Amino acid sequence: METILDTLKLYEDLKGAFTDEQAHKLSDVLKEVEKSRIDALATKADIISLEGEIKLLESRLNVKYAVIFFAILLSNPKILDIIGKIFSFIK
Repeated sequence: METILDTLKLYEDLKGAFTDEQAHKLSDVLKEVEKSRIDALATKADIISLEGEIKLLESRLNVKYAVIFFAILLSNPKILDIIGKIFSFIK
């Protein structure tokens, strides 16, 4: 689990090395950087989730196309005759 930046603690740490105003500004900047990083992680997770959904939809479409293809094949009497000959040969 990602941790959120503790800006109050960061501000206190920075106060020792910088002026109060500088420490406050640095704390705010680092807080925004952390927020951007967390937003980027959420975006990456969303993209991965969407990729999974797209793959699922592609597989469903492939099945539908296969069913349509076989329905077209089976509606052709010549194809049915060839299939019958293949099965009679296998027996």
